[in-house]
Order: sequence, then C-alpha cells, then structure tokens
Amino acid sequence: LLICSDGLSGLVKREEFAELAGLHEDLPSLCTALIDLANERGGPDNITVVAVRFDGEGLREPDAAEDVGYQVYQVPGSDPEDTMTVPIVQPPDPPPVVEVVAEPQPSRGRGLVIALGLLILAALLLLVLL
Repeated sequence: LLICSDGLSGLVKREEFAELAGLHEDLPSLCTALIDLANERGGPDNITVVAVRFDGEGLREPDAAEDVGYQVYQVPGSDPEDTMTVPIVQPPDPPPVVEVVAEPQPSRGRGLVIALGLLILAALLLLVLL
C-alpha cells in the first residue's frame, strides 16, 4: 500500500510505482527511490510517501491482470449503507470588543500660556532681586 502526496503522484506514473515496489523489498529504500525519482523530474512540491507491505493468510494472491490504482474494499461485517457522521465543530466565540477611550490631553495652547506665565514671573522676580 502506497500513500503519497501530489508531489510524488504528479511526477511518477502509477506503473512506475508498481515497478519500483517490485524492485525494492525494503520499504525505506522503496520510499527513497520514489522520492529520488520525483526529485530527478523536478520535484517542485513537497514529496511525502508512506509504504506498507501486507502479507498473511487473510490476503488473496494478486492477479497479474489487476491494475495498480484506487480500489474500494468492503470491510467484512460492515453495512455499506452505514455512513460516518462527523460532528460539526463550531468556531470559537470572537474575543470581546474592548473599547479604548483616549484620555484627553491638555491642549498645546494651554501649555504655552503656562510656560509664558512662568517665564514672565521669573523675569519679574529677577527684576525685583536685582
């Protein structure tokens, strides 16, 4: 069983998947060979591949006439009419709106009047002391 991203399936033909799977018994080397082949062909996208080899009494022998590709298998004991329901996930509530109130700043003119007044007061004080 090969599961791969479009970075691999877009560059390697399904016949090549079967050919390389037959050449590489070792699954890590199969994955490496597939990724290397896609990279040699340009590999413009991320390349991901997962390979699993099944064997045992539960599997039938492969037929040479079968094609490599997408296949649907019925799970023994399951009802094909059953559908899986996925719970609807509600998006989180938006954060509360915080109203920012700017504190009034003293006007520039008021500050100038105070500074001018202090300057005049200092001048008068100097005249009195001299």
